Amino acid sequence: MKLIAHSFFALVLLGTSGVMAACPPEMGGTTAEEIRGNQQRIVCLQNEVAAETRLRKLEFDIDATERRFQDMQLQQRMDALPRYVPPPVYVPPVVQPML
Repeated sequence: MKLIAHSFFALVLLGTSGVMAACPPEMGGTTAEEIRGNQQRIVCLQNEVAAETRLRKLEFDIDATERRFQDMQLQQRMDALPRYVPPPVYVPPVVQPML
């Protein structure tokens, strides 16, 4: 199960890694074109952070699902064990005094 989860995570990461590397470099200056370029860079970085956040949430959800699955497997194994039945409580017979 863990191999499937990590394979899925790697595929998602590879699919978005091209977008993450596509952010333009920071532009210095105060011209309108440089300001627009920096705005585009900021939007690109925000999208990168959003994509990384989604990936981390997916990884967290996958890990939580794996833990629930393992808990269910453990519970099934515990349910399959024979139940303990305590022996009956010993009550000594009542002995009557001899007259």
